[in-house]
Amino acid sequence: MNTKVSVLESSTMKRYLAEAGIAAHLAYLPEHAELRGRRSHEVCGVLGKEYKDVFASLKEPPHKVFVNWSPTPEGVLAFTRLYGLLDPNGKYYWEDPPDHKFSFRVASWLEYQKYFQGYWDGNSDGANWDVVRTSLETDLMPSQVIGIGDRHQGIIVNYLSGLGPRPYISLAATTLWQYLCALLIFHSVGDLRHCENPDCPAPRFIARRKDQIFCSGDCAGLVAKRRWWAKHGEEWRKRRKQNKLKRRTR
Repeated sequence: MNTKVSVLESSTMKRYLAEAGIAAHLAYLPEHAELRGRRSHEVCGVLGKEYKDVFASLKEPPHKVFVNWSPTPEGVLAFTRLYGLLDPNGKYYWEDPPDHKFSFRVASWLEYQKYFQGYWDGNSDGANWDVVRTSLETDLMPSQVIGIGDRHQGIIVNYLSGLGPRPYISLAATTLWQYLCALLIFHSVGDLRHCENPDCPAPRFIARRKDQIFCSGDCAGLVAKRRWWAKHGEEWRKRRKQNKLKRRTR
């Protein structure tokens, strides 16, 4: 996915319109992964050597998929098998093909998903979104690598092209967590919303219109039907009952 945003930079002499985008996230997928421990509280496995764009086949934006992902041990395992390690602290970050075992707590993964959902929900108004973007800086900057004593890279400049009146900057993330967080910063206030269907299985969505309150036509239709029945249902049942009685008396 290559999301773009226009950034207006000014100097004492000129104003330039620059475009920035986040490059596709490449990662090593697990060769093997399974749930372990009591109540399946850990995901353990071995990273393989398949280095690929983990979201290439998705029909929806990766951050929308993650924010709505099933918060169960089985769900966390499935996500890890499909898209790799979330790895917020860069513990499993290598530039060379890895040959290492990994393990992480399911509760930790779910905690980061809740952080992400909080970031998403903070997009609803300008004041909150400014606070969220400030908070996101800590997730996008370099982080301490656990047990190594070095620091893995944060968001980096992948390349810079078109130097002149319209330069283009390509950014890249070194961990999956950073990549998902980076996608959020390209959204304007009000883009990220929560579906007003209380039973929506994937309620967080990216609005296509300013007046959009449902994630899809299915949810909009379902809520419309419920509201109609709540308002007219009793009257409809009475008429139906009366019509049945009339047919019987003929």
